[in-house]
Amino acid sequence: MRWLTSPGWGFPPVMGHIEDATNSYNDGLLIVAGALILGGILGLIVGRKRAIEGATASPPKLELRL
Repeated sequence: MRWLTSPGWGFPPVMGHIEDATNSYNDGLLIVAGALILGGILGLIVGRKRAIEGATASPPKLELRL
């Protein structure tokens, strides 16, 4: 799974497999663009949920120790 986190190591083999299967780079680029859009939407949803949870949570109790 580590190779997926580095675009330089992960995307060229994926693009190569898609190009071999479809004989076109267009399909591979559409898949990559779709993955980027889905990732952005997922990031917005998760960020919004965390912001809402943080807004409704009670503030932490602070203790002063001397």
